[in-house]
Amino acid sequence: MDKKHIHRKIFDIYQECDIHKFPLDCFSVLEHYGLRIITYQEIKKDKPDLYHAISNYSKDAFRFRMTIYYNALNNIGRIRFSLMHELGHFILGHTEGSSKIEDEADYFASCILAPRVAIKRLNCMTSDDIHKTFGLSYAAANRTLLDYKDWNNSKPSITDNHLQLWIFDKQQYLEMENIRKKLTKQHERTRKQLREREGIVNMFYGYYQIHAEDILERQKLGFE
Repeated sequence: MDKKHIHRKIFDIYQECDIHKFPLDCFSVLEHYGLRIITYQEIKKDKPDLYHAISNYSKDAFRFRMTIYYNALNNIGRIRFSLMHELGHFILGHTEGSSKIEDEADYFASCILAPRVAIKRLNCMTSDDIHKTFGLSYAAANRTLLDYKDWNNSKPSITDNHLQLWIFDKQQYLEMENIRKKLTKQHERTRKQLREREGIVNMFYGYYQIHAEDILERQKLGFE
């Protein structure tokens, strides 16, 4: 599992949806990406055959193209996790089912609902803290806490640092990005100037090399 890739995708979502508070508004995020949301209970009335098919496939949620069906009878924490699990499949470009892909979607759901940097910043020390702050079910909160402890033993990545700034201090993040862009432009300008100077030096070097060989050849002829 490429966790860094998943973290970068989540950071993109937080920026695109301008997310700065918890619990995450799952429905707004899904709508932002053009995903339609229908409950199992709604589809049961209109299309009973489809209801039986999708409910037999999953008791929680199912995505078909740009529509996510979910079981509204589950507890809200489970619903939120299931919806973000399906968003994970969509964002990560999953096309076929496997245990690896399901694990990736689970990890995506856990991290988008409860970013590890936010758990640390908000001082969530227990699974109950995570449950209350981020709206996860107790089962998901327990798994998230275990993963958080592993994450907390390692050095935060650049993406982690950027996500923390974006969530808790957007203005500082924007100022930092502005400085970075200016420095990048200056660096590119400097590189361009160096390439131009290198081209001039190479041109003169070639010119003098040709003429130096010509002078030596004439000197040889003179001595003979």
